[in-house]
Amino acid sequence: MALLNRKELVYRHIKESAENINIDEIVETSPFSWFYDGKTYILVPMVPKAHDEKMDPNDCLISEICGKAEVKKGKSGIIIQRFKDRN
Repeated sequence: MALLNRKELVYRHIKESAENINIDEIVETSPFSWFYDGKTYILVPMVPKAHDEKMDPNDCLISEICGKAEVKKGKSGIIIQRFKDRN
């Protein structure tokens, strides 16, 4: 399985639910978070190689923060708690 950089993982996650997105419009807000179309996307690594620049897509989880988080989990089975609005 090919390893992808972090931004490519987020791009592929967003592309599952949105058509015609431009990877250049995804803004990195920290090493593990990105902003696109009013939503923040958090990449949560689930393996010791978390600090590597490239990761296996099955070894990370991307949660979409917009009210409550939509969670996708990798093969390790780790579950992330849903986020709630701060307002």
